[in-house]
Amino acid sequence: MSTSNDTFQDHQAFVLPKNTKVTQEMVSELDNMLSFTPPQQLKHSLLKIYMLYLISEHDVLPGDFEDIATDFYFLVEFFTTAEKEMNKTHES
Repeated sequence: MSTSNDTFQDHQAFVLPKNTKVTQEMVSELDNMLSFTPPQQLKHSLLKIYMLYLISEHDVLPGDFEDIATDFYFLVEFFTTAEKEMNKTHES
């Protein structure tokens, strides 16, 4: 019979703010994504798609382009942070 300590031995707990929008399902999906594809590759793919979009749509950018660019910036920054954190984990 396993004890509660055995049950949680292979898990890592995080403290999130009470009003977080992050769910266990989101964390699982994120972990799956980052296990399948390194953050650096995801960031590179995003940048490539973004640049291709700019090249093809440079004459008629949408009115909400600034919002799109801001969202894109946050995604790239997330993958940059994820890459740094994963490198720290591998160095330990």
